[in-house]
Amino acid sequence: MSRCESVMACGCRLLVGFVFLAALMVLPAAASAAPPPAFSAGEIVSSDGGAVMRWEWNEEAVTGEGIKGVKVYRLRTGDETVFRGAPVVLVKDCGMDRTLELTGLTNGEQYVYFLHTYDAAGAEKPRAMLLARPGTDPEGVPQGVKNLYAVGGHGAVGLFWDQPLERDVVGYELARKAAGDAGYTVLARFPRYVNGRVEQGGDTVSVPVQRPGFFRDTTLADGFEYRYRLRVADSEGNLSTAVETGPVRTVAARSPKPDEVLLLVRGGDGASMRVARQYARKRGVPEHRILEIDLPSAAHRFRLRQIEEPLRQYLLHTMEDGVRLAARIRVIVPCFGIPLRGAGRSVDSMISDIFRRYTWGRVMGTPNPMFRSGGHFDPSHGLYMAVRLDGPDEETAAGLTDKALQAEKTLVLHNAPGLFAKNKLVSEVEQAASRYGVPVQMKPHAYTRDNDVPQDTVWFYGVGHAYRPVRRTDWPAGAVAAFLKSDTLISLSSSPPCWAQGFLEQGVTATFGAVAEPYVEGYTRGDVFFDRFWSGKFTFAEAMFMATPTVRWMMSGIGDPLYRLPDTK
Repeated sequence: MSRCESVMACGCRLLVGFVFLAALMVLPAAASAAPPPAFSAGEIVSSDGGAVMRWEWNEEAVTGEGIKGVKVYRLRTGDETVFRGAPVVLVKDCGMDRTLELTGLTNGEQYVYFLHTYDAAGAEKPRAMLLARPGTDPEGVPQGVKNLYAVGGHGAVGLFWDQPLERDVVGYELARKAAGDAGYTVLARFPRYVNGRVEQGGDTVSVPVQRPGFFRDTTLADGFEYRYRLRVADSEGNLSTAVETGPVRTVAARSPKPDEVLLLVRGGDGASMRVARQYARKRGVPEHRILEIDLPSAAHRFRLRQIEEPLRQYLLHTMEDGVRLAARIRVIVPCFGIPLRGAGRSVDSMISDIFRRYTWGRVMGTPNPMFRSGGHFDPSHGLYMAVRLDGPDEETAAGLTDKALQAEKTLVLHNAPGLFAKNKLVSEVEQAASRYGVPVQMKPHAYTRDNDVPQDTVWFYGVGHAYRPVRRTDWPAGAVAAFLKSDTLISLSSSPPCWAQGFLEQGVTATFGAVAEPYVEGYTRGDVFFDRFWSGKFTFAEAMFMATPTVRWMMSGIGDPLYRLPDTK
């Protein structure tokens, strides 16, 4: 084990050597010569569902620094990060051992490990990084990708596929042809792994991250039909058999249609099914757009995968006119009875990126590519808008649609006042109100701790205190109210209620909140939401999606996803 092979190369080899962290960190200019490395050599050999680490101790460093052992840590994935949690999790204290066997790894994923030595006092030093890339054994020409499909968007087409399970796959070749072309032309060749950054031991370290199975083609002409061909490449330059998409073209920007809505129902729950069927009937959603998901009756036995896995399979393997349902659906609606939270995250936010297209290289949710967008939801990004029909009881959940339909007919913006407590997430709301003729009051931080809102208030965004009813009568039809607080949507059946529950109990038409600590940077912005929603161009689902910085994180919205005000033009 004499070599130290860089893992920053695009090639995925079965044997990957140490990257010594000192070589990746910037040392002070006045520092003397770096101390000898703790390890003279090391490697990791990945296999089917596992890997084996090996290293050799540098006796000079062991003696000189009083090293007593090594701890192996694994970098948490983006889905594993938690509020104020460490970015790494301890795998094992290996003492002065020289090997560590890793089992139970998922093929097609990448795992990042850091080795920290420690002395007799327990003081640790980060020393090296190793990457495990488990996968099936390569046998000749690599296999083609699974579940390839294309989605037309606004001036773009998104291509999506499953991650290869063979560990020797290092990149992709994508080709395209337009209708009438004699053959395919190579559009792009790109690596499976790209550079990322991570904090480790107080320093920023370069870490390779695996690309998602996703490519967005923006070099298209509107009105033309295209087909795509994708092949994978291994480290020897072999290309897989080609996998092709069906015909696809760009689509005009617009709001979602009823047949692009998928309603999620708790299996065997009559109330959940009634809410879904009523919504389908009133909004024209086809009956076959209702998906029942079996979930355990005991809340403590619920796991997020119990929703994610059947939903993924349904979207990928349900075909309509030769097109996967994953390419048709734009809005996913969990109905009354579907849990709010799973794996410490918002269920709705997690299923917005159900295929984990955007999970790479992140630490706090996934940056939403449509955050602050001024255009309609674009399906070529591979995401879904998720807004729930829910409430403290069936009646409340079912009534959300009636209130939205009434408001669409009767609500007039210049007669619909708003009240906003000053904070940075509504800093631009006065400008938006001026554009659309909405009368608004801006009040001090925590204003509603001691004051009610006027009874004609339709729009509200507060901040700064625990829940209390802020009005004496029910909210008018069409009202949207939200509050900036870490626990605004932790439950819909608590006593005392959280903010979202309280709003719904007092008749609000739509609201949004956090199921757990989202940080301010991850919270839905009130000014962006109301600016888009007041315009009348965007549905509630679109406005909330454009106002939320992250997906696979903490935010959820409750209301009719197709609720839209009359266009203000």
